[in-house]
Amino acid sequence: MEMAAEPVGGAVPPPALPGPPRFRGPRLARRSVLAGALLAVLALTAAFAGALGLRDPVAQPDPVRLSSQPPSAAYPLGTDPFSRDVLSRVIYGGRVSLGVAALAVAVAMLIGTAYGAVAGQAGRRTDAVMMRAVDAFLSIPRILLVMALLALWGGVSLPALVALLGLTSWFGVSRLVRAEVLALRERDFVIAARALGVSRLAILARHLLPNIVTPLLVSVTLVARNVILLEAGLSFLGIGVQQPTPSWGSIIRDGAEQVGQHWWISFFPGLTIALTVMALDALGDGLREALDPRQLPRP
Repeated sequence: MEMAAEPVGGAVPPPALPGPPRFRGPRLARRSVLAGALLAVLALTAAFAGALGLRDPVAQPDPVRLSSQPPSAAYPLGTDPFSRDVLSRVIYGGRVSLGVAALAVAVAMLIGTAYGAVAGQAGRRTDAVMMRAVDAFLSIPRILLVMALLALWGGVSLPALVALLGLTSWFGVSRLVRAEVLALRERDFVIAARALGVSRLAILARHLLPNIVTPLLVSVTLVARNVILLEAGLSFLGIGVQQPTPSWGSIIRDGAEQVGQHWWISFFPGLTIALTVMALDALGDGLREALDPRQLPRP
């Protein structure tokens, strides 16, 4: 029986070292492009719904004969219990749901960025007070806070709903911006600018904010996802977007009582919400991978 040849001198060869991690950028880039394309299609379809020749989303042509009709050639997504076209309501509901989310995200990003930047640039005591206030708000379940406020008001308009969602969505953004500012303010270029007498506001605008664009872009997708889900949940409970204005959550509510028999009423808006949320998650992952220099392939 042949014996395996031993290395000269009895030396044991070193184990093979693992190679560098495989770069996943191209795959994630393709996925993020598809996600962005899907979001663009949804947004453009909702924005130009009036030019598509759709039926009136609140019209009830025949509540007796056309009530809860399954998908057909005349009604591709069926009708709801009030004989309204589900396809038209889903598309017009996207205008409401996506519009509310976009405006609420803009409010949240503006407030969160300003608050976090001030906290990161302020002194230690001011920073501690500001962050303890944020921690106090974060300790309250957001859904309960929003539901309590809406219950007290007894129904709100769309501008008030946008303001409420935006004013309760900036806490995490402020913590992210503060952490980035604290990490950047001790860099050499910031210290040099401070030594040259540049004001704090100018340092913030010229040196700090441009360097936190990447995490802010990723945060936009996360905040938008949460706002869409929260608005859909509130509208489903009847305390968000009020009837007869369609939104994805209120359309799901229209078919919730008979979802086993008339599944199409709740299925299609629910599918649209799921696709939108997954697209936002994929877009956020792609942006993080593409804009983070640590994800670049090694030479």
